[in-house]
Amino acid sequence: MLDKRLEILISNDEFLLLKEKAREANCSIGELVRESLREKYFIRSEEGAKEALKRIASGEFALPEVMEWQEVERSLEKVFKDEVD
Repeated sequence: MLDKRLEILISNDEFLLLKEKAREANCSIGELVRESLREKYFIRSEEGAKEALKRIASGEFALPEVMEWQEVERSLEKVFKDEVD
C-alpha cells in the first residue's frame, strides 16, 4: 500500500526524460521513480550484503587476525610512550 507522498523538484529536461522513459516502460512516472529507488537503495543493498556474507563464509575474505589482550596493551603502551617522549 502506498501511503506516503514525496514531492521533489526537477528540471523541465529531467521531467521530459522521465516522461519518455515511463512511456517506454508503459508505466507512470511515479512507478518509474519508485522502481529506481528500490533498485538503487534497497535491492542492490540487500544483494551486496548477501554477496559479502557468501564471500566471508566461503573463506575468500580473510578476516584480520585477533590479537591477545596483552599484545594490544603492549602495542598501546608503546604508542603512548613514543608520544610522551
